[in-house]
Amino acid sequence: MTTAAAPAEPARSSGLANLRRRALDLGGRMRFGSGENGIGTTVTWLVPLITPPGALHVSSPPDDSAAG
Repeated sequence: MTTAAAPAEPARSSGLANLRRRALDLGGRMRFGSGENGIGTTVTWLVPLITPPGALHVSSPPDDSAAG
């Protein structure tokens, strides 16, 4: 009898690391620590409402207007 191997689990990514990366990509910052009186977690996520030039790393879709 042959058994199939279980599919590999996808790599996990930390939600906090993702939040930090997104804040940095937008020219901001993120920090976290213990909640008030040591209960829970406090997350501070600060990003500018107006992104400084060069701080935003966004890929533009291809220009389809040239095709045609």
